[in-house]
Amino acid sequence: MPALKTIEKIRETAIALHDYRSEQMEQKQWGITKLYNAYFDEPASQLYKLHKQLDKLVLDAYGFDPKGDRLEQLLALNLELAEKEKRGESVIGPWAIDNPPSN
Repeated sequence: MPALKTIEKIRETAIALHDYRSEQMEQKQWGITKLYNAYFDEPASQLYKLHKQLDKLVLDAYGFDPKGDRLEQLLALNLELAEKEKRGESVIGPWAIDNPPSN
């Protein structure tokens, strides 16, 4: 599992992406689909750059091969985490560390 510092960097980048998208949609008066259709595949765009940064952070965090089958890698990770949960080991979820879901 990724270190807490890595998780925080992923969270920061995801928030930056969210904030950027929200700002752009407000400024342009566009919906998210129009924004992605216009800029997602444009390497010079900030939207593209933020997605690439987030992708790299997540791939690195889990040791995924960027050229590997993403679904196979996710399944292997899911099975590994399921086994840890069965053994009663703690598994960090996608929520904020200081705000976990209530059981």
